[in-house]
Amino acid sequence: MNLKQQFDAIVAEWDLNKHPFYESWRAGTLPVDTLRRYAEEYGQLVRLMPSGWSTLGSPDLVAEEEEHSVMWDDFASCLDTRVLPAAMLAETEAMVSEVSGMFSRPASAIGALYAFEVQQPATATSKLDGLREHYPQLSAELYEEYFKVHAVNHHESEAVYALAQQLDEAGQAEAVAACERMCKTLWNALSGIHGEDCAMA
Repeated sequence: MNLKQQFDAIVAEWDLNKHPFYESWRAGTLPVDTLRRYAEEYGQLVRLMPSGWSTLGSPDLVAEEEEHSVMWDDFASCLDTRVLPAAMLAETEAMVSEVSGMFSRPASAIGALYAFEVQQPATATSKLDGLREHYPQLSAELYEEYFKVHAVNHHESEAVYALAQQLDEAGQAEAVAACERMCKTLWNALSGIHGEDCAMA
């Protein structure tokens, strides 16, 4: 398999849209309290995204991610909450630690960012559809912008893959390993937010 096929095979194995949390979101069975916890806890990851692009020397994408963080704050606001200074759940605390480490090195930042960014259009679309269909009590003016932007946001995964192609063999191997680690830590973070019954070994 070439590099992209390796990345995409890993992502397919850990497809976040198949996680029970997002399946419940699409079905409208997530309590608003759980959505609120998601905004607080997954927001920890949103806060980290600029640092990954900073490591890769991409100031335009750093600025873009900082704008996205402001949009996330609006999403949290529609749920009457905010992103807290630190993660409260063990799974999201582990995610912050893992992602921070991967984002500190170029090759692992590339793999981790690819794992996240390549899934964004599909997950953002499904989440936006779920909010519109099942959560009419929430203010669309506050939540739509973040998910609309990410539903069509293919350029970041394309940019990071272009960087991956420039890595040497050892760097590409590190990126592939980081892609898998990122997929697993995102899956486990969602499991923690959803509840212990959904945790995956």
